[in-house]
Amino acid sequence: MITWDLLPTSVSHGTVIGYEIHVKEARSDTNLPEDLFEEWVKIENGSQTSFRFGNLSLATKYQVQMAAYTSKGAGRLSAVVYAGKRDCFTKQSNPIKTPLPLKQEVAAL
Repeated sequence: MITWDLLPTSVSHGTVIGYEIHVKEARSDTNLPEDLFEEWVKIENGSQTSFRFGNLSLATKYQVQMAAYTSKGAGRLSAVVYAGKRDCFTKQSNPIKTPLPLKQEVAAL
C-alpha cells in the first residue's frame, strides 16, 4: 500500500481532484524479456491518501511515481521511489507514508 499527504493548495495550481500513480517493475538486467509489470492508476478523488496495488510479486523491485491533477490537468510526476529486496510491495509489507513528491524513505508498498 502506498500512502501520501494531500498536496498543499499553495503549490497545486487549483483544487486537486485526483492523482495518477505509476508503478513499474524495475530491472537492471537488460537481457531479460520485456514483459515487466507496469500499471497506471487514476484516482478520481482529491481527498484520497492511499492505494493498494494488486498482482505484485514478492522479492521484486518496483519503482513508483505519482502526480496530482486539477481541472487543468496533471502536474509533473514525482521523483521515482524504489523499493527492493526486503521491501516487497505486498499485503504482508508495511505501508509507506509519502507526501508528494514521493519521499526516498521507502519501507514497502
